[in-house]
Amino acid sequence: MSDPADIPKYIHANCKVCGTRVTPKAKNAGRRLKCPDCETPIQLPTMERYLEIRRQQKLSEVRQPEPVEPYEMREKVERAEATVSVFRQLAEVRQEEAPPLPQYTFFSNVFEFPSKTSDALVRWGLLTGGFWLAGMLFSLNYWLGEEHGVAGAMAGLFFAIALIAAAVWSLAYASSCSLAIIHNTSAGLDRVEGWPDGGVRDWMGDATTIVYLFFVSGFVGLIPGKLLEPVLGMLSPQVFLIQGLVFPIVLLGAYDAETILVPWSPVVVRSVKVIPRDWLVYYGLSLVLAAVGFGFLAACVTVSMWLFGFMLGPVLASQIFIGSRLLGRLAWRIGETALIDEEDDDDD
Repeated sequence: MSDPADIPKYIHANCKVCGTRVTPKAKNAGRRLKCPDCETPIQLPTMERYLEIRRQQKLSEVRQPEPVEPYEMREKVERAEATVSVFRQLAEVRQEEAPPLPQYTFFSNVFEFPSKTSDALVRWGLLTGGFWLAGMLFSLNYWLGEEHGVAGAMAGLFFAIALIAAAVWSLAYASSCSLAIIHNTSAGLDRVEGWPDGGVRDWMGDATTIVYLFFVSGFVGLIPGKLLEPVLGMLSPQVFLIQGLVFPIVLLGAYDAETILVPWSPVVVRSVKVIPRDWLVYYGLSLVLAAVGFGFLAACVTVSMWLFGFMLGPVLASQIFIGSRLLGRLAWRIGETALIDEEDDDDD
């Protein structure tokens, strides 16, 4: 038994994913709590284990002095800081705190995800409402311009302001929801914890991130697109195609590198070579999802602009939720593969 005087009032632990230090009260020893920054589950040590760690740390601090050569005689050794992959860290956490990867990675609880849980359904409904309002306002402006000419177009300026506000709100909220789904799914969680709250100001940072990475992908696609222009005779199609292929790599690269300034991750890039089938399945399902959604909206336009505005909300919200779920499952596979590769390197 430990001396009660040695038992601290608080203990501390670090998040395995983002490194955040938490200092809960000692009575919480042995329990699990969420990281305040990334919301990853943190398993706190028991009080006996915590005291043992403290004793080992104190023992390690007592060292015999070592002879030190004069500064001029020592060689300068440059050490590069090791790059820690977020995907590897999440994979390590999942081994103890989350179920294994589903057998059907890109199908199990993916396409029915928006309606799988009540909280996901509520968020899907909010996003649907935002896009629905923007779609109906767009249809109203179109109808005013078509039916009433210049007078209708002038009247539509009033509704255009509301349209812009609804579109900005919806896109900002969609960005935050998308990143939350990707993060939680890549962490191995079946349901999303930490849905975006607050207001549009809180979500604009996520929207700016998505837009910036989208333009970075377009810039990457512009280079080979220019090279193919003399052969194909046009620039836009191949740029958009390459941008669509590069954007998931850039987005996951920024997520793994934890920065958008240089969205580069060797783990993500290497996964294209290591698990090409998973990438092909992801691209194929994403293409089918986009074709079905936008094809349906195009058919609605041929029938009526009012039908298009009415259906815009549920279609876009479903595509964003399912597409983010697919990308999160791909990130899960990347993390599992990176962890296996790391273990193989250690064995060698």
